[in-house]
Amino acid sequence: MKILKNSRTIFVLISLVVFVLPIFMRIFARSWNPITSDGFGYYLYLPQILKFKDISGTKTWDFLTDAEYGEATGRLIKLENGNFLNKYPIGTALLVLPFYIAADLINNFVGQNDYFKGIYSISVTAAAIFYCILGLYFLRKTLLKFFKEKDLKEAYDKAMSMVNEDVDKFLLFQR
Repeated sequence: MKILKNSRTIFVLISLVVFVLPIFMRIFARSWNPITSDGFGYYLYLPQILKFKDISGTKTWDFLTDAEYGEATGRLIKLENGNFLNKYPIGTALLVLPFYIAADLINNFVGQNDYFKGIYSISVTAAAIFYCILGLYFLRKTLLKFFKEKDLKEAYDKAMSMVNEDVDKFLLFQR
């Protein structure tokens, strides 16, 4: 297993598993959970601007289902002029944008009308996993500027042994 001695190869393999596995779990689940809570507010910019072409928020508000209306209450603030203001910053929506566009392209074949469920909720999951892996990649690059790879491997091994001990203790006390 000479190929697994290289930490970059291990990182790529783990990243692929971490990225692909949750996506397949979401795709093959019997019910796709909609985007809810704070994620709803961060994500709302995308269908509001790209689908409804509605800067004021009034068309978006009218389109929402009863469950989505409950999610939007308190997240979309009604202004005196009748428009709605999203209380969340737009930065997260900008990061999710490439994944939303990909979901929208896939949706041309699927034909889904709800922009908060199904393929769109999977796109948000994919974005979160992608940025997590990207952050870990840059963390590794930064750590390698200050530490030798050998030291990082030793620290990783120690951390994993502590995690394994905790898992073993947890499983022991669960019986």
